[in-house]
Amino acid sequence: SPSGTFICISHGLPENRLNILEDTDTESDNFLAWGECTVYSLPKPTLDPYEVPDLLNFRELYYVYICTKTPELDAKKDRILAKQKQGALCANNGVRGTSTQQQKKKKRNK
Repeated sequence: SPSGTFICISHGLPENRLNILEDTDTESDNFLAWGECTVYSLPKPTLDPYEVPDLLNFRELYYVYICTKTPELDAKKDRILAKQKQGALCANNGVRGTSTQQQKKKKRNK
């Protein structure tokens, strides 16, 4: 869906996760179509119901990442994936990056 939402609950720190989730570089192998990610922190449950968690200690927190797709980035990603798929199909025919007519001509000349 071009306007989807991704929710992830993780113990991974935002400085590690956001580099991946917010990667909008279309040339990157990790390119995702998430335009905006919001992070919330939640204290991990404890055995003692009266214990007050230390919210400054990252080991005692879970992080909730809510990422929303951007339709423009999603369309870009679809075009990139289509090109990659086309390149893979051409490679499987033994002629990478050539048109169908060029492939037929090459097969006739063999």
